[in-house]
Amino acid sequence: MCNPAAALLVFKVVQTVASYEEQRSTANKQVDAVKDAYRTADAQAQERYRQVNADAAEKQSERARQAAIERSRIAVASGESGLGGLNTARLEGEAEGAFGRDSTRIASDRLASQRATELEMQGVRAKAQSDLNKIKYPSLVQSGLQIAGAFGDYKRSTGTNKANT
Repeated sequence: MCNPAAALLVFKVVQTVASYEEQRSTANKQVDAVKDAYRTADAQAQERYRQVNADAAEKQSERARQAAIERSRIAVASGESGLGGLNTARLEGEAEGAFGRDSTRIASDRLASQRATELEMQGVRAKAQSDLNKIKYPSLVQSGLQIAGAFGDYKRSTGTNKANT
């Protein structure tokens, strides 16, 4: 017949190991969830970067096209009216100045949008690190102490506290 104290010892050891493994598995799943959320946020940020750059390039291209049309209008108007020289140069200078200001604004808006996304990602990284730091892994030492306690209970219940000599 089976020794009840030995059966209880085996049960407590199995229970402790199973609890340790379950807690470790849960912690690993939490880590995976935090990492997945971070990867998703990073992918979204990369997509925002791409969109911001594409929008800025499109705006810049459109503004360059408008500037070329404006220069052509100035050239046609000066040719038709017979005006030239300083008047044409002044009009072309104004058009180039407007183009330059618009180009600078477009570049500045692009940089501001990228900086905002970068700051957002710093927050996401900090939150992910904080979430990872909060995850509690089971203690191997604690599990070992539980097993040692169960072994001590076994020895007390079987009356084998003293070393056999």
